[in-house]
Amino acid sequence: MTSLFVARKRDRIDAQELLNSLLAMLLHNLDPNGNDDFLEDFKIYSCFHGKLPLFQQIQSRLYPDYYKFPIQTRARIAMDLAAYFNSPDVFWAALGDFRGDELNQTYAWSYSSYQYILFEFVAVRFGRSVFEDKETPSPREIFVPLYMSAADSQVQFDTSHSIDTWDYPFCGWQAVVRQFLGRGADPNLPFEDGKTVLLQVFVGAFTLYADERGPLWFSSLHEVVRYPDRGVQALHAWLETLQTSGVDLEEYGKIEIQVQKESSAKDIPLFSGLSYAWQEVGHLRLIAMDIGLNPRDWKFWFSDPTDQFVGEFWDMIEHPERSMPGAWDDFAWS
Repeated sequence: MTSLFVARKRDRIDAQELLNSLLAMLLHNLDPNGNDDFLEDFKIYSCFHGKLPLFQQIQSRLYPDYYKFPIQTRARIAMDLAAYFNSPDVFWAALGDFRGDELNQTYAWSYSSYQYILFEFVAVRFGRSVFEDKETPSPREIFVPLYMSAADSQVQFDTSHSIDTWDYPFCGWQAVVRQFLGRGADPNLPFEDGKTVLLQVFVGAFTLYADERGPLWFSSLHEVVRYPDRGVQALHAWLETLQTSGVDLEEYGKIEIQVQKESSAKDIPLFSGLSYAWQEVGHLRLIAMDIGLNPRDWKFWFSDPTDQFVGEFWDMIEHPERSMPGAWDDFAWS
């Protein structure tokens, strides 16, 4: 028994050693060959899902000059990684340094023909992260955001009491929002499809993740029915973050109402299904909202996801013969 125990201990594979071996095999088979548009050939890089240290290891070994790529390329990867429900630290590491005016520009995304702004993805992840934190960090713990820059990609921080944004995503995404606002991002800027950051926060509250064969993220009817109050909770968290960032909520609300009136994209599609077989089953719509100086002054009214069935209900009431098994339906011949 002793010799068997010693043999097992001797032959035990260290998890880090295994990880390094797998990483070496991966990198050996992913030769960038100096291709500037490497996302077309190496989408596995932008489909990463994991913690920051592993991402940095892949990043440094596969593309040591990563931060020399233009913002269009880095923004596209950052949006991919946000859509794959990565932590805000990974998002920052992919995005790198940027100018304030680049936050309001649109960028191509791998999974759609639309052009997107970075705030659109941050807003969805913010909305979802409100319900992802398992516990409140202690007062000694702080979130230290990762600000990678093209000039110095080896920035080091004292992380002895730093929050791991994998465990506390809301703290991280809230810090990203504040940084975006501080560097000139426009929270009222409408997207290409007509929606605004406010609605994307609401979408994020009911967002689920699918694989590459279906919507990468989407609003689930199941989540809306199961947690009907999530949307308003996420919006209040969003408004509190804006307020603490110096945004005048009343002025912000006036602009938002005007943008909503002028927008033709008022519907939030809802999906249902299992695995990758998702189907669009309905819509939600922001009907009205009251605004104020404080987040709790804001009231929201959204449509009910079952509204689409009201017409069918009244049609059945007006024609009871249609619901009687075996009844003759005169209307079938009209």
